[in-house]
Amino acid sequence: MDDKHDNKSFTIILCLLIGLLVGALGTYYVVSSGHESKVKELERKLDEKTEELTKLNEDNAKKEEESKKSVDMTSDDTKKEYNKLLNKELKSVLTYLNDKDMTRADKELTDEELLKATCYYAKNEVKDASFEETKETPSKNVKLIKLEELNKYAKKVFGREIDKEKLGSAVLKSDNKVTCDFNEKLEESGPYKVTKIIHNKEKDQYEVNYDDVSGYKTEKDIKGLLDKLNLDDYFDYKDSYITGRYQLTLRKTNDGYHILNNKKL
Repeated sequence: MDDKHDNKSFTIILCLLIGLLVGALGTYYVVSSGHESKVKELERKLDEKTEELTKLNEDNAKKEEESKKSVDMTSDDTKKEYNKLLNKELKSVLTYLNDKDMTRADKELTDEELLKATCYYAKNEVKDASFEETKETPSKNVKLIKLEELNKYAKKVFGREIDKEKLGSAVLKSDNKVTCDFNEKLEESGPYKVTKIIHNKEKDQYEVNYDDVSGYKTEKDIKGLLDKLNLDDYFDYKDSYITGRYQLTLRKTNDGYHILNNKKL
């Protein structure tokens, strides 16, 4: 009888021990599973933060590299400086280029286009340009000028000379003179107002964004005010005044700027 009682007690104790062991194992599994889940969540968040940090570093490096290549120079002072350049020294050239839609970003002017643009520059900006009357077709709108002289102006404004070998017989004369034809009526434009100036350090160029605000001339309330302003003054204007937006690319020289490109935006 005692043996049976002892066996029964042992069985009960063994079952209790097994139960405790199973419970402990279950608790360990639950705890370890929860811990593993938390570890995975922390690892996931760490990976996300690492990606964010990597992207931030890449963006900062890109911005730093870009800042070495270009600088935004836009300010009231620089706007005035470039407004003066565009509305005075380069006004006649820009008027011609914009009127004739010679605002191509992919290629430079042909030599005949360069000649025509330089003719307008010489006529309007050079007081002592040596224009001569033509004997064949006397006209105040058709003039002769030595190519050598005109090339001085082309070199000053565009940084390159007109190649006489690429000129047609209609403009190139035998005595090394060329014809400047001013019969074409240009659409009146301007004033031009600069909106942004970027110095591209890598190419050593200045990219000047500007608006043609000739639409103001239809507004009676502002016309009187603008007539009194210097062309290099900056002023606010409505979008309705804008008749065209352009970007002029320049290279600075010891005595001014060369026009490299003028494109419509």
